[in-house]
Amino acid sequence: MKNDNNKKMKIPYRRILILASPFILILALIHSCYPLFPDKNRPREGESISYWSPVWVSNDRIMYIKWKERASYVYGFLANIADSGRTSLGVTYQICSSNLEGKNEKVIISFMFNKQKNDQEEIDLFKKLKGTVPRYLDYNAKKDLIVFSGDQGPIFLLNGNGKGFHSFSDVQGFNPRISSDGNKLLYQKKTQGYVKNPVSQEEEYHLEYSFWIVNIDGTDNKKILTGSGNAIWYPDGNKVIFYRSPGVYILNLNDGSEEVLFSMFYEPFSITNDLSKIVLGRDIFDFKTKEKLKITNIPDGALFSPDGQKILGSPLNMPEVRIGIFNLKTQKTRKIFENCFKTLR
Repeated sequence: MKNDNNKKMKIPYRRILILASPFILILALIHSCYPLFPDKNRPREGESISYWSPVWVSNDRIMYIKWKERASYVYGFLANIADSGRTSLGVTYQICSSNLEGKNEKVIISFMFNKQKNDQEEIDLFKKLKGTVPRYLDYNAKKDLIVFSGDQGPIFLLNGNGKGFHSFSDVQGFNPRISSDGNKLLYQKKTQGYVKNPVSQEEEYHLEYSFWIVNIDGTDNKKILTGSGNAIWYPDGNKVIFYRSPGVYILNLNDGSEEVLFSMFYEPFSITNDLSKIVLGRDIFDFKTKEKLKITNIPDGALFSPDGQKILGSPLNMPEVRIGIFNLKTQKTRKIFENCFKTLR
């Protein structure tokens, strides 16, 4: 009799588990999809912001390229179905200016592609970029001209107020720089492909980097140098300073003559308007005496301000900062902008 009572009291765990399995699976799926439900504590959207190619507008104002991408994020089980749980909602490329504190920002022109917004004017402007993602930027205050390009492709011009946007018809390259008088562009070009070896008659891969100059109206486009190093304008706009192993040279554009400036393996990045200092590689030199100055921690991609007192670039001693100002007198760097990710609710 006792054994019969024990049999009646035994709980059928296996049967309960089988019956409860569908409910457990549903609860797991709901938990995995939890971010899909409104919850102020679990944001589902974010915006990444990055900055590129800062240049001087004046001694107290700068210009830069700003990338903004908005994305939605899915977590848990559905993240394996989506692209790592991330779906782009739209991207915006802007050319902006601000003061030296990163405030009073002004959007000069904005190229948008928003999947959630069907604005034909914005879409048409984005198409005019011809697939270009803005990467290099320069500005000339004398003519109030902006020039920019991607890593390779069309070069674009527009006025400082964001009007008159257009590209050159037959100019392809990157890293365009406007001469001091605003009449010419210096830019780099990469050509690659297979060419026939005149000796072996076999097709061989050929890659060449070169420097070109074109008038601001698109005429007289010509190659002036071959090489992969950097090149900058001489302040008078009639010469180009460039690197070619084993040194730094100056090219006279009027007669094509070359002169050795520095016998060292450094690329030129910037020179003051008064010809007193020049940035070569990671160092600053006295342009007249050719002596290296005892100044350290200058930014990468250094650009002297119009008055030669500050340097704009990406601080090497502040890895998280994308744009900073280096003061030559105090030899200290100050943050302006850093790449960031913002959570949107």
